[in-house]
Amino acid sequence: MPPIREFEGLAFWGSEPDLLAYHIGRVTMRWNDVQFWFYAVFQRMLRRPGARAVFFAIHTDRAQRDMVRELATDVLREWPDLLKELNARIEDANQLAGRRNDALHAMWDYGPRGDKANVHLPLDNRLKGKDALTELTALYEQLGALETKLVPLVFRIRDTLKRRSKQDARRLVAEGLARGLRPPEPSQSRKAKGPFKWS
Repeated sequence: MPPIREFEGLAFWGSEPDLLAYHIGRVTMRWNDVQFWFYAVFQRMLRRPGARAVFFAIHTDRAQRDMVRELATDVLREWPDLLKELNARIEDANQLAGRRNDALHAMWDYGPRGDKANVHLPLDNRLKGKDALTELTALYEQLGALETKLVPLVFRIRDTLKRRSKQDARRLVAEGLARGLRPPEPSQSRKAKGPFKWS
């Protein structure tokens, strides 16, 4: 049976491949958390029932982030600071994406004794010749730092757009009243709209 290994206060009963799988899993889960927040900001900006279907119809994370950037360019044009910060977070994710892809798509070799994980293929993988566990730990922490910046930004965008929606509603009501439009009389508002009658 493989020896117990300890990492970050956790005990592992397993081999180097088990520990590597644990790290790749952590990076994958944190990456998906980051990508979720890009979906959340997309959904807040689009404000349409089909936002989820539109976002996930695109199957690559990079294309989804590009779609967020394009939508933000239009929706956030009145708030250049928010737009600039969102673009910076998208760029941060783009920079980390290559390293995440290197970890997820590598073919691993564990040496003759199965004790050291090395990238076997592809030959141009950035992890080749490096300590995989150290690199994956650093990537996990950098993704966490990105998420820490991204979450409050998503809520600031949400709150800004919410305020804007209320302002737009007030403006539209004021414009309608200025043009002479009036709300329907109470008796008219209760009239049936269709084959059913209200009593």
